[in-house]
Amino acid sequence: NEIPKEYLHKDFNVITQCIEILTSKKKGKNYLKVLEELCEKLQFVISRLVEGYYLGFSKSIQSYSVILQHVGDNRKIAKNLQQIILATKELLLKETIQVKTMYMLQQQYEEQIKLLELINEIKVLPTIINNTIKGQSFLSSAAYLKKAELLVKHPISDI
Repeated sequence: NEIPKEYLHKDFNVITQCIEILTSKKKGKNYLKVLEELCEKLQFVISRLVEGYYLGFSKSIQSYSVILQHVGDNRKIAKNLQQIILATKELLLKETIQVKTMYMLQQQYEEQIKLLELINEIKVLPTIINNTIKGQSFLSSAAYLKKAELLVKHPISDI
């Protein structure tokens, strides 16, 4: 507000104004003192502005440094996670193979159990048939005989 309006125009020429002030006897030393005071105030305002911008710029650089550090840390974490994922995949693959193997063994054991049960059933049928014939239960004997015939003739998977 203290700066004269003529100095604020876009077309203001500093050199011409300085020559005019130095050659003019009217304005004299008082005018020169006023200009020096204005110059000091401008320098003060400019230094405050520069400090403000410098602090803002400094904070921006610090923030950027922190961001770079976080990016680096996150890269390390991502690499560790990749290694963990690879190790987990390997373990899962091994576990999958083991699970498949165990499943196949379980299937084989079930078939073996079915065979053993069938063998036991066939093994006791002659005794059961003899006992039913001795007890003169011919209808039961015929049923057991038919069952024995089915067990012997048909494949095990059909039984």
